[in-house]
Amino acid sequence: QSDPPGETAAWQKLNISDGKRKAVKHPWGEAVPNLAHGLEDVLHTNNKSATSMEEKINGKPFNEFLRTIPQPDMIDWEEIPGFVPPSRDPDLHRLAVQHKRRFKASTSSFTGLMGHLYQVVSNNRPVDVSSLSPEFKKMPDSLSATLRYKPVVSILTYGWDLAVDSEPQLENNNQILIDLGKSMEYMLTMERDKFQKLLLPPPDQRGKGGETEGKVEVEAVENPENISRGAYNFSMTPDFMLRSQLDCIYGENKIFDIKTRATHAIRNCFNLLPEIPASERHLHFLDYRLTTKKGLWFSFEREMYDMIRAAFLKYSAQVRIGRMDGAFVAYHNTQEIFGFQYVPLSFMDKTVFGSSHMADTVFAVCSTLLARIIDQCIKGYDNATKLRFSVIPTTKRCLKLRMEEIVDETISPPQEPGQDPRVVHQVAPEAKEWYMWVQTRVNGEPQPKPWIFTQQDSLEVEYVLEEIVKGKNTARATAPGSNTVNNQSKDTASPYSDGADFDVDWAEIFKAEVERAEAEVARAEAEVTSAESDHRQRNGAPVGIKVGRRKNPKAPKSPLSKIRAERS
Repeated sequence: QSDPPGETAAWQKLNISDGKRKAVKHPWGEAVPNLAHGLEDVLHTNNKSATSMEEKINGKPFNEFLRTIPQPDMIDWEEIPGFVPPSRDPDLHRLAVQHKRRFKASTSSFTGLMGHLYQVVSNNRPVDVSSLSPEFKKMPDSLSATLRYKPVVSILTYGWDLAVDSEPQLENNNQILIDLGKSMEYMLTMERDKFQKLLLPPPDQRGKGGETEGKVEVEAVENPENISRGAYNFSMTPDFMLRSQLDCIYGENKIFDIKTRATHAIRNCFNLLPEIPASERHLHFLDYRLTTKKGLWFSFEREMYDMIRAAFLKYSAQVRIGRMDGAFVAYHNTQEIFGFQYVPLSFMDKTVFGSSHMADTVFAVCSTLLARIIDQCIKGYDNATKLRFSVIPTTKRCLKLRMEEIVDETISPPQEPGQDPRVVHQVAPEAKEWYMWVQTRVNGEPQPKPWIFTQQDSLEVEYVLEEIVKGKNTARATAPGSNTVNNQSKDTASPYSDGADFDVDWAEIFKAEVERAEAEVARAEAEVTSAESDHRQRNGAPVGIKVGRRKNPKAPKSPLSKIRAERS
């Protein structure tokens, strides 16, 4: 679709009140874990900035047990439950039937879809980084490229209701972060002796198949029901029954999420260095450590900036569905923890949406819109089928939707401990596709940038869904025009795109990514070198001694250094 729909298009108006959330009572009262190791003291600090592991809280240092992170190959994954998708959750199904909800989803399968809908509804509202240092005002203020460009794929499974599952990934380059996200939750909420019972014995005490040789069985972990099931809250809209896992509680009712956040360097390394196995790439960036509160590099503030752009959109939806207060963040580099910070939902709302009222309104809009477009896209499919539903961004205020029928599904055991089963879907050759356009009004007046509105204002959202008929409207929705998405980002083009909507030169994109990474590393090294030189001049440190950074001696030298040396 080269141009937005005209005035004769069949725009449909959303009833925003349809998307209001309600709490759902349920009989499964599992205990919600508490923070361990004295970490609850972090909740009482000034969380405008993170608390470093080097600091003291209430005059006490952090427990040294927290500094070193057990690696995935040290975890007994048989003791940690795997993820249960919505289509296989009997409790979620019972609630959906009881409350007559047509769709059911978890936070992980719901928030990605909601994110893309939010971007077209808000017309790519910029984030608010005014709480950060002045140098961040020169940085991009859009959502991250991954959020803006990467398609979201869901599996729709029919039963009495329709389950929305996230499509399993065949390969995850960042599997280390997924694994640590699971194990570190237990590390932060279990006392040391109990958590260590989830660890495997040292390799020299294991048999050929990994079993323990000559080792006395340890006592079972207390409260095994907390390990085997977990605690959940359920919320519902008029269309959806939603499930959210509850990670932690303080006092009687302050429930919050736990987020383990790897450093900027670790998170961005997995799409670089293709000559190195994905499972080893993070090892080349362990010398990027968080050593300061503020600044563009090596700082907790940089991690906050990245979360505002790349994570808070998802975090806020998860916290909202679970009726939680906020998120407890642990900053790390996969080997050690650098510090902690509690981030309330109100701060996420302000930085991403503008206010909590705007966040609640957008949630209602997007959940209602998601139900409407799924309803229209599944028409004509047999209720016994399983469908693959893709939401693909374009460069206009428009999303491309694709529905494919799954004709075969193969499930095989996990390839590595801790991973989910491997699921491969085969789809029918013919797919149905649509363009979905959105327009907005505030107080009855057209407003293409609905970035500010209060409780006294009325937000109206309309959408139109046009099926793509081969040979009629297959032109790309990428040409600039009056309805083009307002994108203030200074980012380069993203590799996350769909071939039908973007012309992608993968080699050029990768080259640009590598060059940008090299430039960032070079600039960071120059800043650190300058800081070290100043420190030596002030303190009389001998020339040649590095001051201010502690490198991991086991970390391999970064290949980027070799690349720079060759080019120079």
